[in-house]
Amino acid sequence: MNAEYPVEDLLEELREYPDIVFAVLDTTEQDAFMAQLASLAQQAAILQNGADLLGLVPDLYHLVADRPGLRECFLSSKSDLGAARAQRGVTLQDVQAGANRNMYLEERAPQIRNAVITCHEQLAKALRQKRTGQARDGGQTPEQGEQ
Repeated sequence: MNAEYPVEDLLEELREYPDIVFAVLDTTEQDAFMAQLASLAQQAAILQNGADLLGLVPDLYHLVADRPGLRECFLSSKSDLGAARAQRGVTLQDVQAGANRNMYLEERAPQIRNAVITCHEQLAKALRQKRTGQARDGGQTPEQGEQ
């Protein structure tokens, strides 16, 4: 997880750019992505406190980071996940940074919870509209339909 790039910002970008999200994922990946996001939204809805959120935030990052197309579009310039995963040692600085991150997450838990739920709702709506539009126009782009 990248402390300089809060999960709320990532979720906001996903909500703002659903066309990019769905353009880089094929239909099967779209369904898997949305199922995972729905599960995370359900988990977020029942969170009792900020400590519960600690397990959810890394899953939110992995939702994007584990999909190369999404990682390239939404995380590539913001984090170096490969380097972070390669580093296995835990230093005193890591422990202190973790404590600071935990305090941040506990303070921001309600906002993050709401951001996850809103992100899922808006992306689900955008995907329904995308698929309905494709079914209605036979999957053609507007330019193809005019020819």
